[in-house]
Amino acid sequence: MEMINKLEKSQQKNWNDFCQSIEENIDQDSFEKYIAVKDILLSFGVRDTVINAIEKGCRHQDWKEAIIAFSNSYHDDVCFYAGPMTPNERLDYKNGLILLKKSDLSQPINDKIHKNMSSIGLRLFGSPCDFGGRRVELYNVISSAGSMVQKTPPIALFTPFYLKGWKELGDQNLQRRTILFHSAVKDRFLTKTYPKAKQRFKMDDKIFDLDEIDNDQLNEAIALWLLLHEMMHASGPLPLFGAKVQKLPLGKLYGAIEEARVDMSVWTILHHCEDILGKSAQTAKYIILMERLFRSSLLGSNLQGKPVGAEGEHGLFWVNLLLGQNVGSLDTEGNVSLRADDIQRSLMTFLGEVYESESSATDNDKDEGRQILEDLSSRLRERYLSDKNINFHMNENWIQRIAQA
Repeated sequence: MEMINKLEKSQQKNWNDFCQSIEENIDQDSFEKYIAVKDILLSFGVRDTVINAIEKGCRHQDWKEAIIAFSNSYHDDVCFYAGPMTPNERLDYKNGLILLKKSDLSQPINDKIHKNMSSIGLRLFGSPCDFGGRRVELYNVISSAGSMVQKTPPIALFTPFYLKGWKELGDQNLQRRTILFHSAVKDRFLTKTYPKAKQRFKMDDKIFDLDEIDNDQLNEAIALWLLLHEMMHASGPLPLFGAKVQKLPLGKLYGAIEEARVDMSVWTILHHCEDILGKSAQTAKYIILMERLFRSSLLGSNLQGKPVGAEGEHGLFWVNLLLGQNVGSLDTEGNVSLRADDIQRSLMTFLGEVYESESSATDNDKDEGRQILEDLSSRLRERYLSDKNINFHMNENWIQRIAQA
């Protein structure tokens, strides 16, 4: 918000008027209000090709040039988009606005990961890692309006798919950007996750105390986790994109398994690569565990005939894997104590089965490969998400206790 607050009062009024008009509709009125903020956007550092393309979109309701211009602005410190967009794939396209400023950590952490991806791969897979050239960016949200303002703030923008009109583009992959909102994830951790996990969670008999973590280290740990997470989607024996056997068409059946594969792989990387990734790797390990045990699991805690999203099921995989294999202790007050080496062994049990099945899927044709993934999903869901799990009800009671904390 600092950039907005530095504007003169008349400019702030113009900006607020435009944001309000976006929330209502993109019509002649909002077009005129957009004209009034073009100089403001230029002063922020938004490139003129983006500004002009969005102006054309507002005028003619044709967004192809705007999408292409936004996609080509991935080197810019400040990015801006206004038009029909969605905060996630489950919601319809509605008029929205987003103004972003690149995080100072985006390039350094990207460079660190890519520089060490051979060592990372050797320690995780036994062979050099390949992230498929995936470009992942970290930005902080400066301003948002319309569809980009939600009760649960969005934490990412996957383009061109979140921008209406992308299906009309020729080569959609050329317009692909993965933009993660570092500030939104940090705020979510500080306001939603940490208050529930504080004093309830220990790893190796140590409580994660924010008072002992400086802000720079916290920022770097979150950045390291986010970037590794997205890059891991493009790695492994069966990457999410471009593989012969496709995971995405499996939808909800495989979504939580893919998220668990990625985050558990990231935790393993952090556990074995602290010497090359730095001390923030240890902090990131705590953050992942707290996010999954004390936030994600709450989103998937009602499995009795009600559908839950991939993130909620993902959290339940962690809960029922770690708390169901004597990895640590869970007392009657809901306090959890885990040991890092035991966590690692437990995660490798899960990952070993996933990677073995995904490797097998790549050795078969599409139909046979898809069946292997469906069979894997059935096994893992039966084992970890079914009430047949011997610890399911105990863990469900713990989750409900945490939710009420």
